[in-house]
Parts: sequence; structure tokens; C-alpha cells
Amino acid sequence: SPMSSNRDPGLQIFISILSKNASLDEAREAFVSTIENLASQPPTAEEVERAKASVLKPLELSFTDSTRLALDL
Repeated sequence: SPMSSNRDPGLQIFISILSKNASLDEAREAFVSTIENLASQPPTAEEVERAKASVLKPLELSFTDSTRLALDL
């Protein structure tokens, strides 16, 4: 059953940041195409690790700064 697997069917958030002169239509097309193809072309282990590191590193650094941590609380 799907619920017995180790996969979390949780929320996914995807963003795209464009320069002022970028084509919104082209970006939208690439964005939607990439998301639609995730099932058939999943990210590599290296890509997943790079994404994890880009999220976790700033978080870890914020915990080492007690002033910042106090302000965030």
C-alpha cells in the first residue's frame, strides 16, 4: 500500500527566480515541463544531496549565532 512505503507524500514547493529581462512565458514552460517530468526523470542522488546541503547549511549556521537564534525565536 502507498502508506506503508518510506516515502512522505508531503507538500512540495517549487520556485523560480527570473531576471528582469527573462521571458516569463519561456520560464513558465520550462518550469512546468520540469515538474511534469519529475516522475519519469527523477533528480540524481547528487542533485538531491546538493539541494539538501543548500537548505541545511544556512539553517545550521543560524543555530551557531546565538543572537540570530534569539531574534528568530
